[in-house]
Amino acid sequence: MSYPCRVKGPQVTFHLVWTVSWQEKGNGHASSEDLIHWSKQKYIPVSEHESKDQNYWSQHCFVIKDRRDF
Repeated sequence: MSYPCRVKGPQVTFHLVWTVSWQEKGNGHASSEDLIHWSKQKYIPVSEHESKDQNYWSQHCFVIKDRRDF
């Protein structure tokens, strides 16, 4: 677990996203409501379908409060 990024999402749920490895095309994810008890870690294949992508490293995450802001 490298370069973790934590954000507070809707309904007071915290999300942690991290770098899995240099060769992977996705990220790790877990969530918590109290920052003590965490869900099972999951691998999210963010870019498995992109043949030219090589890896995801030191990602950042954020919460969009209102989709109309786009």
